[in-house]
Amino acid sequence: MLSPTWLLFVFLTSARAQETSDVRTLEDAVSQSEALSARGDAAGARAVLKPLIAGHLERYALVLRYAALSHRMGDLDTAETYYQIAYAFGTQEEAPIEGLLSLALERHKPDWRIYAERLLKLNASNRMANLSLASDAFSREQFPEASEAYLRVLNANAQDIDALLGLGWCELRLERRNEAKTYFTRVLDIQRSNGSALQGLAMISTISLEASPYFALLRYKNTPLKTGGISWALPLSLGYKTLWTATLTHTRTNIDWNAPNPDIAQREWNTSLSYRPRPGLTLIADCNLISVNDPATDHGRVLTGGLDYRTPLPERPSAFLSLGGYAAASRYKDFKVTQFTPQLGGGLTGFFSGELSLMHISNGRTSKTLDSGSASATLGPWRNVFLTLSGYSGQKTLAIENWGMVAANTPDVYRGGWRAGLSWAFRGGSLYGLAGRDKVRASTPSGDIDYLADVFVAGVVYRFGSSS
Repeated sequence: MLSPTWLLFVFLTSARAQETSDVRTLEDAVSQSEALSARGDAAGARAVLKPLIAGHLERYALVLRYAALSHRMGDLDTAETYYQIAYAFGTQEEAPIEGLLSLALERHKPDWRIYAERLLKLNASNRMANLSLASDAFSREQFPEASEAYLRVLNANAQDIDALLGLGWCELRLERRNEAKTYFTRVLDIQRSNGSALQGLAMISTISLEASPYFALLRYKNTPLKTGGISWALPLSLGYKTLWTATLTHTRTNIDWNAPNPDIAQREWNTSLSYRPRPGLTLIADCNLISVNDPATDHGRVLTGGLDYRTPLPERPSAFLSLGGYAAASRYKDFKVTQFTPQLGGGLTGFFSGELSLMHISNGRTSKTLDSGSASATLGPWRNVFLTLSGYSGQKTLAIENWGMVAANTPDVYRGGWRAGLSWAFRGGSLYGLAGRDKVRASTPSGDIDYLADVFVAGVVYRFGSSS
């Protein structure tokens, strides 16, 4: 492979044999390119320079601009070529090395570290190099090493939010809770609703209390059986550091049935305990007690247990993989239900997360098994706003959702549906709303009835705590 210097020599030798535009034409082209780039038209900005670039490879700023525009367009091979040409002009310039570092990270190439080290030799406080090295060290749980890199960024800019957040999380993982609180508070002084800082402060509290009441409105369509209903719940959680969380939830649901069927009133008490023995690993146990004026499903008892494990990917610290699931055993008056739900997920921290899951239910009342698959995604935060989307297909009934919460204590078969929600994080909590629709089948003495079930949910989460 040719070195950057030889690559530059070849290009310059070739360029001397070509006709070039005069300086005025080049200046006009650069001005036009800058105007197009400012409007977000990277393709147009590069197209203006393309006829001229071969004849002006001796111009460092022009070559660097062409590389950056190619990078923005996703033409990574061209971007790398011109970053290398710009780098060959002299090793004292940081910009082309930053471009090469960014490309190496995007392509998951291990030589990204070489470019990071070159940048640090030129400038020990270089932001991109230090944040890349810090993120890598954090993913390897080398928190002191990560802290040193974050501090180098902070020494150059005391208001750098990424460095402050990184130091806060490093200090929290090192169990230096007061120091972590200082960094997270400094972030909130700059950006008062930063979701990561709010999450960190919530985890710092030795003892924390969280209340998250919500209200749901149900509407049924295309069925003569029932019209709708309401449901409300009050979950209260008590946490100790980041190790234990105990939650008690009372849920009440009322379904309006058409005469002569009586309305259904269901009450549910849910207790759950989660334990986090190490970063990324959470164990959960759950118990539900269900009381409903339905002879078949009254006095239901549900036991649920599961785990979730999250780990960063070695070559890309911001990316993570999650694996887990749960199993549930339910006992009702005259029958039992068992359920197994494995889950697989992943994403990019602070940008996207997604999850796939399967659900297998064995229903003792019908002697049938029901299977379904689901997918969910969360986008954000963007200005502390999160968007969630989910959907499922298959069949499920008397299903356990959300780590032990009974979604619907009904014999009707849920055959597919979707959910979409928005949440906004603020200091101390968050607000959220959700809407969705399910396709449901009910069996009646006169035959099956297919209907639609719409759900609308609004809730708030608020937490506070104290530090020892």
